[in-house]
Amino acid sequence: MIDRKRNVERALFVSKKGGGERCECVALPYPRTDIMEELDERSIPIAPELVPCLLQEIEQIGSVTHALTLLVIHMIQREVSAIAATFPPPFQHASEKHFQQVIARVNHVLRRNDQMAVYGSAGAILLFPEVTYRGAHAILERVYSSVNLLQAQTMLPPLSKETTIELGIQTYAAPLRIEDLFRHVEAAAKKQLTLQPAISSASWAPIDESCTFCCPLHEPSSAYSEHRAIKRVPFMQLPKQCPRRLMSLIPHRIACKLRCAPVGRDQQRLTVAMADPMDQEKVHYLQKITGMAIFPVSCDEEDLNVLLSTGW
Repeated sequence: MIDRKRNVERALFVSKKGGGERCECVALPYPRTDIMEELDERSIPIAPELVPCLLQEIEQIGSVTHALTLLVIHMIQREVSAIAATFPPPFQHASEKHFQQVIARVNHVLRRNDQMAVYGSAGAILLFPEVTYRGAHAILERVYSSVNLLQAQTMLPPLSKETTIELGIQTYAAPLRIEDLFRHVEAAAKKQLTLQPAISSASWAPIDESCTFCCPLHEPSSAYSEHRAIKRVPFMQLPKQCPRRLMSLIPHRIACKLRCAPVGRDQQRLTVAMADPMDQEKVHYLQKITGMAIFPVSCDEEDLNVLLSTGW
């Protein structure tokens, strides 16, 4: 039997990793990482050291009658100021001060009994015994609405890096076995928001590291030099076809209308080749429809025409 008090209270685990460390979090449930197409896009990464704490707490809960739901919170940052480097810097964990402000917004919409928090910087997990997916989705919406009130300029200190906050729920149907928990998810959903610091448009578009396997960068050419001098954004040699795993992110009709094509992805960063990568209205529209941070790159327009003509 589940203790009624434990059924009401939610235990919150937070990573103790410090801000500025490279993010090496993994997703729950653990997918195959050798084939990127098979990654579960609904999963939220968590710090590996949180897993033993999570399993221990689940064992203490014991059996559940209906379901077990996890609310996962993940916060990462990266530099966006330099495009001189060939590749962008990796994602890092946010500072503890910034993460505390996010957790404060989460606690704002939870019940008093839910607030069992120890603050860290890499991420957090809230455990909800006997909460089904329907109830968990309502919690996710409330938490997202609260966190979405944060602004880069109003956080203390103001954000100087691009900051992504991911919120996700995963519901596991009863009966549960610890050894099978991370392999069977009944339902999952996630939301995310990206806070951009106040920086100039000429310095906010680094190249996506994931492009190296689907559309490799070539040695600098005259076209590259021309685009670097005029546009101040990276230049990319395009593939003949859109990578299959990216086709669903931007519909072909929208790509044709905006004169763009998705060419690479790394977590929640989407690299898009554009005929006019400095058109921020189009960039913001792409960010809205994809729910991802967009990094535009310049390209040869003839190559872009060929890529768009193949369709997807």
